[in-house]
Amino acid sequence: MGEVYQKKGDNDSSQKYFKKYLDSGEADSYELMNMGQAQMDNGNYDTAITYFQNALELESVPNKQQITKAMIIAYEYSGDFATAKSKMEEYMKDYPDDEDAAREYQFWRPDRLWQILLR
Repeated sequence: MGEVYQKKGDNDSSQKYFKKYLDSGEADSYELMNMGQAQMDNGNYDTAITYFQNALELESVPNKQQITKAMIIAYEYSGDFATAKSKMEEYMKDYPDDEDAAREYQFWRPDRLWQILLR
């Protein structure tokens, strides 16, 4: 039900349903990611990061790549560029075939930054 409200843009109702499910102790990485995504939609980046971290700590995380990407974006939006960069470096080691991320990673590389600045 939380996902339905989230898709409709009703983040408050979405949060209530996700929280109820999380409190049941049966939430999986998908629900935690959805909850984090809803927090990001509301501009609550630190809370979103907490949900993403909790999801990554679960025993089974079939959507680890998606969660990690979302967490990097949350760090970036929160203004914590150092952590975003560090997480992006780890991500690129874990998922070297992600071409979209590789293009984005170019902006985090110090040698690339100097090339851009010196033009």
